[in-house]
Amino acid sequence: MRSTVQFISPLAASPLELMSPSPALPRPVPARSLREILTAVASGRLDIDQAVARIDPAATAALDHANVDLGRRARCRFGEVIYGEGKSPSLMISIAQAQLAIDQPVLITRLDPSVADALLREFAHTRHDHV
Repeated sequence: MRSTVQFISPLAASPLELMSPSPALPRPVPARSLREILTAVASGRLDIDQAVARIDPAATAALDHANVDLGRRARCRFGEVIYGEGKSPSLMISIAQAQLAIDQPVLITRLDPSVADALLREFAHTRHDHV
């Protein structure tokens, strides 16, 4: 049985914002999101580089075995979705950490139950849906 794990971020957009249609690229960061990013920088929850990665529509994180599209949320209104089937738990953890570092929500699909358990142990704020 495959399942889905979603990581909850305090700065995550609402489900409606995450599913909004995406017109021509690139899209500017909405004022509400920009305000949240700047507030997070001012409070010390984000550093300058993390804020730039959240705003830059071309931002990526190059990992050993994956390129994570960190700018997807700015362009499309929803972040990168991790297709979990065939990926090691350590790779998925690295991808999730890259997304969480810029307060981007994480969604991983098609997981084996043992891999989902490993991710749930690694990350405190998760929701696991058995499908």
